[in-house]
Amino acid sequence: MREERGQKGQSLAELAVVLPLLLLILLGLIDLGRVFHAFIVVENAAREGARYGASHPGALAAAAAAAVAEAEGAGIAPVSPSVRREGDVIQATVSFEFRLISGFLGIGPITITGTAQMPVLTAS
Repeated sequence: MREERGQKGQSLAELAVVLPLLLLILLGLIDLGRVFHAFIVVENAAREGARYGASHPGALAAAAAAAVAEAEGAGIAPVSPSVRREGDVIQATVSFEFRLISGFLGIGPITITGTAQMPVLTAS
């Protein structure tokens, strides 16, 4: 097969056009996976705070600490927990400011919030 003059650098030019787009797609996929992981961890931390608060309704500060420990154990820190009692229900809310790898594109941090409710356990 004979190469025509001027076509030798064509594949390099095509790579230069396509490579940035492929890298942006790759960064987007990585960020998507990281956001999904952070969402699961924040939901679990809220659930753990509500569970602890339902078992120990007088120790809401300890329930918030349990939510923080759950998130930190999974590598998500710092989180902002809030645990409160509303009647016979404990509600825990955990928030996390997530920073994207692709934040250089002007996309700011995303706030991920998880909420869980559990009924207060009473001794019978």
